[in-house]
Amino acid sequence: MQDLRITYYCNVTISLFGVYFDKETGNIYLRARYYDPGVGRFISEDPARAEGNWYVYCMNNPINRIDPWGLDSYVFYDPDMYGDGTGEKYALQLEAELNAMYYDGDDKTHVIAVTNKDYFIEKWNVMGRAGSGTIEGVVLLFHGDDDLIQFGTHASDGPTGNFTMGEMNKLESKTMDTLTLLSCDPGHVDSDPNVSNFATEMTKRMNANYLIASDGHVRNPVIRPWYGLGVWFKYIKLETDTDPKGFKVYIKNSDGKITATGIGSSFKGLKKLIDAAKK
Repeated sequence: MQDLRITYYCNVTISLFGVYFDKETGNIYLRARYYDPGVGRFISEDPARAEGNWYVYCMNNPINRIDPWGLDSYVFYDPDMYGDGTGEKYALQLEAELNAMYYDGDDKTHVIAVTNKDYFIEKWNVMGRAGSGTIEGVVLLFHGDDDLIQFGTHASDGPTGNFTMGEMNKLESKTMDTLTLLSCDPGHVDSDPNVSNFATEMTKRMNANYLIASDGHVRNPVIRPWYGLGVWFKYIKLETDTDPKGFKVYIKNSDGKITATGIGSSFKGLKKLIDAAKK
């Protein structure tokens, strides 16, 4: 059979957009996976692992879909988390941790300040649409309780609204690797993990491999006293009330049954928390 590989790559190692041509194999490395121009197919899985065939591009529909980032993550946050203007530094640190975990430091995480329910719903529902439809990591950084998240809790003009678990059907179902809820008590349960609370309703609605939520009050004791001194840490220390509460990972099986497993109450950063959830 005639070799149909694209010949102009032969003398070019680094091509457009940093694409790398491997002269030994004749394949093209696109930083996330390898493409064989001889057969016109990817020969390694899409790490986003969207539904269906993981070896295609944009769900085999490149006419109507694009994938400019390949993978992407999101941090939704309250800009007034601990008072006017204090939320951004927390969100940017979470952004840096997601970029380090999933993209070797490349900036592929979107940071979105949210001050009301309608804007949260709007931005959630467009999440991932520009790419393959699949997301790596999502973090919600808000105050909340076992049945809601709240916006503008510590803003100077007071809370600006709530999003309750009863409104979950307003959010489009999304596929993602991890969904981390950094509010107080979204996973509060007494005994049955299938009781109705914010974490279980999110788990039912979304297709997350791992949903992480606290059965207790979340605290960030390392950085909160320091944000006004120009000092920044490499991670946010995440703590919650101790066992039998603590952080829990929620997993939905193929039958829709939800299990909630305790993973600990203190972690040196988001990566440590997610790593514990995946064990």
